[in-house]
Amino acid sequence: MAKAGQGGLEAIASALPKAKGLPPVDKWNPPFCGDIDMRIAGDGTDLIYLSVDIDCLAYPWAIGTAATSPEGLSAWQLMEAVWTCGLDPKVRAIDLVEIDPSRDVRDLTSRTGCSVLLTFLAGLYRRLYGDKGYA
Repeated sequence: MAKAGQGGLEAIASALPKAKGLPPVDKWNPPFCGDIDMRIAGDGTDLIYLSVDIDCLAYPWAIGTAATSPEGLSAWQLMEAVWTCGLDPKVRAIDLVEIDPSRDVRDLTSRTGCSVLLTFLAGLYRRLYGDKGYA
């Protein structure tokens, strides 16, 4: 390895192993990644408390929050995540935070929040009762 006095910072940096880096964004969501996340979150715990912060959504789906951002999850991605949590027997409670009605436009964020809770409850229903009522 190069010393600080021989070649400078570039020489030291070039001697370091190259990091592989992250895969492209479209590869970040492999099948069943939610199942893996739930196994990790539940490892060594009796239960999981799910707290959903509505500003995890991108701006078009969550206008009525104090921390809107153009980046973030789509509503469908969040619905899939809370559905998966509803199916997991260790998830015992949920809360939904950061909805600001004074910033909301036509109740869009409030309605999205309701959909989040109802989707979680649908997953919970499926876990408790199976396919009864879905036919």
